[in-house]
Amino acid sequence: MGLRVTGRDLRELFTDSALGMFNLITPLDQFKARDTLEVLLEAGNEEELLWKWLRELHYLFSTQKLVFTEFEYKELTGKKVWAACSGEYFDPKRHTSEREVKAVTHHGFKVEKTGGGWQAEIIFDI
Repeated sequence: MGLRVTGRDLRELFTDSALGMFNLITPLDQFKARDTLEVLLEAGNEEELLWKWLRELHYLFSTQKLVFTEFEYKELTGKKVWAACSGEYFDPKRHTSEREVKAVTHHGFKVEKTGGGWQAEIIFDI
């Protein structure tokens, strides 16, 4: 399953990509920003950084069942993201599951600067 995400800047691109991924897993309107966890990652360029970002958030969901809905960026450049990610633990008694996202793939993954900002194409293994 794929997403094409656009953003006026990297913050919007990273936020909307993460929200898109989580919304594939579960409807986000069921969640509140109750718990916060910091994420710090570095990479060689924007494309690698976005891929690592989504993989880390997916890992936190897979291992801890955290669904993030809000992101406060302390630093975001083309090579580093440092963010406070807020969300809630997935509880099958209160939340519904849409589908299982198994992985963020490299296949077809692309990030590019456009005239209006940024665009990403992301493929998820479901």
